[in-house]
Amino acid sequence: MHYLIDLDNTLLRTFKVLPNGKRIFLWTEKIQEDLNISPETLPKLFTQSFMELLQRKTDVIPIVNDYLKSIKSDIRGEDFIEYWLKHNSKLDMEVWNWVKYKKKQGHNIHIASDQTILRMDYLWKHFAEWQDVFDNVFTSAKFNVVYKEDKKFFERVLSELKCSPKDVWLIDDDIINIKSAQRVGINAFLFENAESLKKLDKSFCA
Repeated sequence: MHYLIDLDNTLLRTFKVLPNGKRIFLWTEKIQEDLNISPETLPKLFTQSFMELLQRKTDVIPIVNDYLKSIKSDIRGEDFIEYWLKHNSKLDMEVWNWVKYKKKQGHNIHIASDQTILRMDYLWKHFAEWQDVFDNVFTSAKFNVVYKEDKKFFERVLSELKCSPKDVWLIDDDIINIKSAQRVGINAFLFENAESLKKLDKSFCA
């Protein structure tokens, strides 16, 4: 069996959702204290166009510097990017242990994530053990799509794996991605928390 593992808010603890539905990204919780940057200014940088640009290139320092200048910060763009990458890399150990367990069972394990080139390169180097567990890294940047909700993402995955979609399971926290995978015949499990993965093993015994 092939398992496609999402990263943000699945293998990685990326954000929390408040009762009002608002997402709070964990890496921003101490940015005021650490860098003297107000979290309220971050949407000025992390726009849709900026995230799409990150899908195509890694040299975004000039844009980051423009943002920092606009908020009158003396932080260097390189230091801001390093802070973002470092503090946005919190591994959920329960999920990671489950992934390693499936690998020991003999399954093929792959990353399937909406990751930019810059961040994926950082994560791959930061978590050295990933290189012994994951067989492939499938990202939206690699497949030249903005998000993996695009059906083309999963079509490319199947093309790379050269297997039946019935032999593939997606583990993802986003229902939109779940439905996209199902449209091409891939099995998909909506991730809620590490405990929910036990339901997957019990229900499907894959």
